[in-house]
Amino acid sequence: MVPLRRLTADTLTEALLRATRDPGHRERARALGARIREEDGTARVVDAVGHLEPGGAPHSA
Repeated sequence: MVPLRRLTADTLTEALLRATRDPGHRERARALGARIREEDGTARVVDAVGHLEPGGAPHSA
């Protein structure tokens, strides 16, 4: 992680290279991607919206 006050083109380049070349990062990204694909995010949102009381949240008509 690069603190914002230290963010430069060089530090960003170094961080991106580490993130894209490190095998550990790659494996964690694969595992996270698999978990996300297994989720049914749309159903969770529909369920959450269904639990809102009438007038509890603004919505467009």
